[in-house]
Amino acid sequence: MTTDPGDLVLDPTCGSGTTAYVAEQWGRRWITCDTSRVAITLAKQRLMTAVFDYYELAHPEEGVGSGFRYKTVPHITLKSIANNPEIREGMARERIDAAIAKYADQETLYDQPYVDKRKVRVTGPFTLEAVPAPTVRSLEEIETGATEQLPADTSVARKGATLRHAEWRDELLKTGIRGRGGQVIHFSRVEPLAGTRWLQADAETRGEKPERVVISFGPEHGPLEQRQVELAWE
Repeated sequence: MTTDPGDLVLDPTCGSGTTAYVAEQWGRRWITCDTSRVAITLAKQRLMTAVFDYYELAHPEEGVGSGFRYKTVPHITLKSIANNPEIREGMARERIDAAIAKYADQETLYDQPYVDKRKVRVTGPFTLEAVPAPTVRSLEEIETGATEQLPADTSVARKGATLRHAEWRDELLKTGIRGRGGQVIHFSRVEPLAGTRWLQADAETRGEKPERVVISFGPEHGPLEQRQVELAWE
């Protein structure tokens, strides 16, 4: 399967973003997704910091969809040499090479477009979107016929402790949190925090001066909203 410049490429599991990166490099549009926040973050960081060669367009007025200007080489076969009308016995090697190049078909090297050294490219504009996590109704709600409309941003992550919360607590205790400039916050303990809806864990930092930390888990498959931050702060 092949694509042309300007075509749309879909990668349903982005991983570290290699498909999107290569699509940007070769002038393809792309859509990629993943269930892992780590994978999405890695792919986004990789794309935002990438620098690519600027390829010369075949028809600049038509945009990238017109393709690139590619290097070509003579496609030489024994048949093309035998049927060459200019080759004679006793000719010098230079004249033979010139005659072969003159009548040989040209083969396009699609992996070698012409590069404009005066320019560089960065990743084009893209959006990062997410869908809210599905909310599962409890058996009690189904049996009683409860039809109360839930807020648009309701997530299972905010309905109390879950198995995912336990996994996230274990991961935080094991790896800590990485920030800008190489900063890392390690924890000596990360425990469940009961009795609060918007705060799910109570922790303590590791170091000479330990500090207490409370943690609010956002939705697993959606962006963290400003409203949740405000409610957690209150």
